Amino acid sequence: MKTVSYDTEAKASKANADEVLPLKLPVERKLQKDECVVFKLRTTPTLATSPTYEFTVGYINGDEGTRRALRFQKDIATVLIGLNVTTVADVVTMTQRVLKGEALAAYNNARGIRHAYLWEEAKRNARAASEANGDTLAQQQQAYANEPDPAADRTEHIAGVRGVISYMTPLKALQRVKRYLRRHCRKPVDMSVREYFNALQRINQEEIPHLPPFEGNAQRLAMDEIIEIIVYGIPNSWKHEMTKQGFDPLESGLGLLLDFCERMEQLPEYKPVVKSDNHAGKKKSSNNNNNKKSNRNNGSSEKFCLIHGTGSHDSNDCHTLKAQAKRMKGDRGDSKSSPSKNKSWSRQSEDSKKKGQRELAAFIKKSVQKELNSFSANKRKADESDDDESVKSVHMAEGQELAAFNYGDLDDLKIDSDDETEIDV
Repeated sequence: MKTVSYDTEAKASKANADEVLPLKLPVERKLQKDECVVFKLRTTPTLATSPTYEFTVGYINGDEGTRRALRFQKDIATVLIGLNVTTVADVVTMTQRVLKGEALAAYNNARGIRHAYLWEEAKRNARAASEANGDTLAQQQQAYANEPDPAADRTEHIAGVRGVISYMTPLKALQRVKRYLRRHCRKPVDMSVREYFNALQRINQEEIPHLPPFEGNAQRLAMDEIIEIIVYGIPNSWKHEMTKQGFDPLESGLGLLLDFCERMEQLPEYKPVVKSDNHAGKKKSSNNNNNKKSNRNNGSSEKFCLIHGTGSHDSNDCHTLKAQAKRMKGDRGDSKSSPSKNKSWSRQSEDSKKKGQRELAAFIKKSVQKELNSFSANKRKADESDDDESVKSVHMAEGQELAAFNYGDLDDLKIDSDDETEIDV
């Protein structure tokens, strides 16, 4: 047994804050036995022998959304008529049968407030009647206090149902529905013109009158407003064709406007273009690339270069980095698959290293020679001024060590560096 389910209505409405009553109805699903109540209604309620049929009403917990609350009001009215329930006590019992949790609490609370209001009104009427009879003030107070608790009224049930709707609808639901219809309710691509018209009429005629503050048909949108909403929601190419043909939708009325839009819908050149999945995938990929670039640029939309910092280009477009990379490649060109056989660059690097070693050896040799000459001069002065035998022996030993220094070893000096880098060409 299938019935309409609105379990996902609240989640779907989060896409648009004003989309309290979407154009499309929720998808039907099969309810389990513990999710609904099945009533056997008569086709002719007042005739006991009339045929019966089953009518399913899903349980209301209070979190199913606005449309489900409005559907509950219609369903419970159908059940009360089909069972020919007339007494207020039976009406309340039958209504409570399909309510649970917060929805049931909202129904009982609103019904209790209405009953208390009716009792207070009866007490005030009793006091006013006592005052009109010329009773004393004490007698008037006695009449007010002795007024009995009135029997349950059918208006209490109506107040309880409205309490459930008020609990299940968002704040200022009526204003939000009308704002959505006027500003955002464009015809979906996968919805025909007739379905679009019928959805707007259903919302305006059957659902808007039952939203808080429950003023009935006075809450409906005028027909001129519905036509303006439709003209706003159809494709712009259709509006341009209206201008070319001199078609005034406000003067023509809703019926002629529907005929015009259906004719436009049949023309191939005026059909909306549906974007393919490949196009959407490319667009999504492009957006992902843009997001990656933004994340690479320190989370901002400005471009960032490793050398020049934030500016008009990023590292991928920097000419300085490209030039440096080209110089590092040398004369290899674009030959990436096989190494070059030209070893001139390697030989130049080797010659440069040997030249540095020879210059270092010459510098050491010159420094040693200079130190030796300085020592010889100091030794002669010491021989002339100092007669201490110990000092002379020390100078003589140092002179022998310097004299034994082999300058030829400097020519064969080889310097190894830990920072050498082997480069393959």
